[in-house]
Amino acid sequence: MRVSNLNGILIINKPVGLTSHDVVNYIRRITGLTKVGHAGTLDPIATGVLPICIGAATKVTGMLQDADKVYRAEIVLGMTTDTYDCEGEVLTECAVTCTEKEIIDTILSFLGEQEQIPPMYSAIKQGGKKLYELARKGVEVERKPRKIKISAISVLNVDMENHIVNIEVECSKGTYIRTLCDDIGKKLKVGAYMNRLERVKSYNFTLDQACTMQEARELQKERKLQAKLINVENLFVGYPKLYLNMKQTASVRNGCPITWPDGVEGLRYRLYSPNHHFLCISECRSKRLVMVQSFWTTERHSK
Repeated sequence: MRVSNLNGILIINKPVGLTSHDVVNYIRRITGLTKVGHAGTLDPIATGVLPICIGAATKVTGMLQDADKVYRAEIVLGMTTDTYDCEGEVLTECAVTCTEKEIIDTILSFLGEQEQIPPMYSAIKQGGKKLYELARKGVEVERKPRKIKISAISVLNVDMENHIVNIEVECSKGTYIRTLCDDIGKKLKVGAYMNRLERVKSYNFTLDQACTMQEARELQKERKLQAKLINVENLFVGYPKLYLNMKQTASVRNGCPITWPDGVEGLRYRLYSPNHHFLCISECRSKRLVMVQSFWTTERHSK
């Protein structure tokens, strides 16, 4: 076992046709590391921002998955499919008789908190089976609606001739853009499906920070990939920094709270070793610093 020289968050611009786990496996192969995970699933049809957490950064995947996301989607009006996207079988076709204003007003009406029924073609488990497994067998089951929030929604373009609409959506965790497109079609009474989907923002990560899988491979070959990684401590820039002495550092690494008389009750801090290595996030409780999450790690390389 040796200490990994790669720790941080790599933003990949995921291409069409790959699952999020395909990307994780690719990064594992090119780095030789096993401690790699993604922070927010993208369907194979989708492209865009996919945060890949490496080493100690895998400890923040849950936090990143819970963050709001921003998507750009292309909607085709006048048709529905069983998957709510362009990869499914066509179920209905209908003449598009609504006006541009009706289309825009309907789309904007989805702003705010609401309930959404997940699609059958999703990885949600029900009765121990994933919904898409049942859907592929022609079985449809009742799904419970989930609370979601559309924080912002805008219409980027309306092509009335080809019945195509492009939208941008900022939404909460668990929102299905495919379902949103289908719901828009239902409300317009013409039907709709999602033709394309791109995630342009996840947490505070954007496409400007992303690289392709091939670029990641080349950077790793040149031993420059670490410079592309976002340090996990940057996620906590609002927390005050504290530098510990060697004795305190040893206590923290052993999972023991340390006395800190000047701490503010309930405030969280970034703790560093004397040689400026980021150790953990700790919270002040009764004048002691209690560790919330550690960020030092050792990494086993795959053979």
